[in-house]
Amino acid sequence: MTFNPSNNLYGFPVPLTHVFPPPILSQRAPLTTDIRYPLGQVWVDEVGDDGYMLVDVTANSATWSVISITPGNLDTLTASSGGALSPTAGNINILGTANQITTAGAGSTITLTLPAAITAPGSLTTTTSLAAGTTITAGTGITATTGNIAASSGNVSASGTVTGGTGVIATTGNVSATAGAVNAGTSMTATLGNITATNGNLVLGTAGNKIVSTSVGSTTAAGANSFGKVTLVGGTATVSTTSVTASSIIILTRQGVGATGAAALGHLSVGTISAGTSFVINAWSAADATALATTDVSSIGWMIIN
Repeated sequence: MTFNPSNNLYGFPVPLTHVFPPPILSQRAPLTTDIRYPLGQVWVDEVGDDGYMLVDVTANSATWSVISITPGNLDTLTASSGGALSPTAGNINILGTANQITTAGAGSTITLTLPAAITAPGSLTTTTSLAAGTTITAGTGITATTGNIAASSGNVSASGTVTGGTGVIATTGNVSATAGAVNAGTSMTATLGNITATNGNLVLGTAGNKIVSTSVGSTTAAGANSFGKVTLVGGTATVSTTSVTASSIIILTRQGVGATGAAALGHLSVGTISAGTSFVINAWSAADATALATTDVSSIGWMIIN
């Protein structure tokens, strides 16, 4: 150890005693150029309220180690488990792993970056909403216990099965099952979008299953309905609905014979279709296929398939 002679005292019983220099009181933190001090020298930054000790001088560059820190400065990190993480060789590592969050440091900032695909070893669970700007892909399952899985502009795509305990809601996009199944414990709601089965079918697999429409036209003014019922007048009726297109398939079925009885009934057919406006139902005379059965006043049910 090298002693500074100016810090030696003469006394009794030891004739020569080394006295370590007092702390340096400064208005700044020490620099690497502050080298003209013995190892172990204490430096107090009165402005920053921090303490430092000189621990090394190599190649005219000083290393001052922090020995006290201002409350609020970082000296440990506490994880979800395992307790506080202290520095090793003056450093706390925050390292990402493959397919997970990665980190990048610059100055006093640490940036956390999500990968293009997140691999969750268990379940990815959200209690409110899980929203994706593009695509969320699950190899096994995505579970929303009480909230929703919402795709504002993209798709919810699963190689296996998407199961909704309460509801799967597509506000503006689609719920698409390319090859697998979309299963809902109660209901599946598409507020503004479609429920699309690209390669599958709409299967009513249990007795009592049916197609239910909560909005059905009951007069010739059907609005935007695709289902309805009208009464013929003089063997014909023009149904006004914006749902009809030039290529619509319109299914007709007689609901009742009307006041004139069965003898007055004609043969039902679809007449002129005006896309987005209306379509005509005709009952043609059994005696003359070119003339309407003008006495046919039966009730006709109709359904449009687009």
